[in-house]
Amino acid sequence: MGTSAGILCQKASFGCTIIDEDGVAADHDIAVPSNMNDRGEALAWLAQEAQRIVELNGVETVGLQKAGGGKFGGASAERYEVEAAVQIGLHEAGAALERLNREQVRAAMGEPKAKGAYEKLLNRAEVKARSNAVRRDQYLLALAVR
Repeated sequence: MGTSAGILCQKASFGCTIIDEDGVAADHDIAVPSNMNDRGEALAWLAQEAQRIVELNGVETVGLQKAGGGKFGGASAERYEVEAAVQIGLHEAGAALERLNREQVRAAMGEPKAKGAYEKLLNRAEVKARSNAVRRDQYLLALAVR
């Protein structure tokens, strides 16, 4: 198994959990610097940071959580922009990318389809050990693409 990463994007940042070949996980939070006010510059910077973190850690595969698109309007335009910028950075780094929603993570992890199946994954000891909900999602994304 190679090094994998799980990424979850926000409006002006992204979080990344990297799992190395030995199964050791490390969390990273990448946020646009507060003095960077031009949106185009910020998006270009996020793309470069995505490329840098993947190259620096030898990441081969990335699970990127799809921005929500539910019946209540889905994710913000800003989140979609950050997701696109991150995808560009991952492409430039040569990482294989899978965009996944929670149902696809569940399936990739081999958890049978049932009510509460994703929550069952969240209750696994190694997942619960992550410090917060975002990092638990990132960790599962990284595991799903291993």
